[in-house]
Amino acid sequence: MTVNGRGKIVAGGGVEHTGSEGAKIYVIDADSGSLESTSPVISNGWNDLWHIAVDETQDLVYASLNKEIWQYNITNNHLVKVPEGDGSTGGVAVTKFGQLVFAKGSSLVVKFGNDVTTHTLSEELTGPISCSSVYDDILWLSYASSFSLFDLTYGEQGKHQTMFTPWKVQHYWVDEIEYLLVGEHTAVHLYQVTDYSLSLKTLF
Repeated sequence: MTVNGRGKIVAGGGVEHTGSEGAKIYVIDADSGSLESTSPVISNGWNDLWHIAVDETQDLVYASLNKEIWQYNITNNHLVKVPEGDGSTGGVAVTKFGQLVFAKGSSLVVKFGNDVTTHTLSEELTGPISCSSVYDDILWLSYASSFSLFDLTYGEQGKHQTMFTPWKVQHYWVDEIEYLLVGEHTAVHLYQVTDYSLSLKTLF
């Protein structure tokens, strides 16, 4: 996939360690595997830079760190803080429509240009936010012991309780069947989606 003359963007977070300048975002061209750019230092702290999202149409990378949201412009190597992101508690995502999404406690914030909309969630969100690869208007939210489906128009629609702390939820469509791949600290779990109240069929 080529975007604005480059291959698909892959972004990862660097972590502060002894002798380093601090936490940074590293951008890799997925076609060539080459390091395309490195952001200025985001933080000199020791927190991990886990939550990163890419807006390939605008050449932007967003990162959530230390209760702040940062925007890194790959083209001009410019790093700025997103003002509305102060107090963020979980992950960050960019939808296919170009909306920036992040959490503040039990609120989900959706920002598009200068328009900011806030939605009430069922509980505090501290885990990742992921976009469905099946439907453009669907997000998946990872809580402490559950994950839920969030519709950008109608809000939170269904919730699935787990015996583990879910990490990122990936939504796939294979041979006209929908699946969810849900990670945790030491394993992954595969579910078949049977309905959107999230009564899922566990495969492993």
